Amino acid sequence: MFQNSEYERMTPAYKAKYDTMLEKILSLQLTFQMTGISFDDCSDLFLKILHDHPEIFWLRLNTSGRSKRSENALEFTTFLREGIRLENIPSMQAELENEVERLVENVRPLTLYARILYVHDYIVDHTSYTFTPNCYGAYGCLVEHQAVCAGYSCAFQLVLTRLRIPCGRTEGSKKDESSGETNHEWNYVLINNNYYYIDVTWDDPHFSGENEKYKTHEYFCLSERDLLRSHRIDRSTYYVPSCNSNRYNYYTYKGYYIGFYSFYAASNSIRTQMRNGGLYTLKFVNPEETRKAVEDLVNRQRIYELLKDVAGITYYVSKSGVILSIKTYSEDRPARSGGFTVISRTR
Repeated sequence: MFQNSEYERMTPAYKAKYDTMLEKILSLQLTFQMTGISFDDCSDLFLKILHDHPEIFWLRLNTSGRSKRSENALEFTTFLREGIRLENIPSMQAELENEVERLVENVRPLTLYARILYVHDYIVDHTSYTFTPNCYGAYGCLVEHQAVCAGYSCAFQLVLTRLRIPCGRTEGSKKDESSGETNHEWNYVLINNNYYYIDVTWDDPHFSGENEKYKTHEYFCLSERDLLRSHRIDRSTYYVPSCNSNRYNYYTYKGYYIGFYSFYAASNSIRTQMRNGGLYTLKFVNPEETRKAVEDLVNRQRIYELLKDVAGITYYVSKSGVILSIKTYSEDRPARSGGFTVISRTR
């Protein structure tokens, strides 16, 4: 485990209890004895084990305990998730392991950053945000391809951990003006000595309500400052690292972040994206700067000063208002824009 996992931050005595409980859980014991530990501490250990080990997908969070004073022991009971039968767990584990190993083999030739991005994109492309009996765990996400935020984050943590990339999960809530704050879960990852937040769920257009043909990376490698615009972090239960760097933020790293709009800055970024198959992405500091870009590049059609051999463009502004995506077409006007606004070249 990496240095800041729940396990590595424990005392040696607590680690011994953790190891004992983990062994019993992995041997598929639902009720077992723990000695020299209170029910509250046992429950705390149990939650930390589930937090460190996303491969344990079959257990609920709730537990019960019964003291056995004659043996100075606690009979600790865990419970299966709805729809899971004990005898089916080994075959389900094998299915999950096959999916994880396949992903690990696919990314072995890639760089560290490319590996993390590949796993992020795979989960986004292959998962439907859906409530099912297994939606809260890695099995639902990677095998059934149906999950909610907990399943997305467990799957991401599981694959990255197998790749020996330090990765954990963070609990908190999302800020939503329409529905208030609701519970949410996402990840943090360590890249070259700096931590970053990654919210795979919010980058999935099926969840976010974005255009389904528009894959966003708006929540890939965020600093805490950027994350707190839309999330609240709960630091009361689990370790949460400080994430203060923007170096590997997707748009910064790719050169797509403009900040404040100018035609010069947009031109430089667009020129670096000429090999992206006709898709150009720009990120701005706020929606007002994005509106300036749309007015200049699209409405005034200055985009054609840079893209001289195209018949027209389609464009899309993300729901957050800070990301502008532009696609080009060379001949016939697209019959269906897939949510992008179509702008034909007029000069």
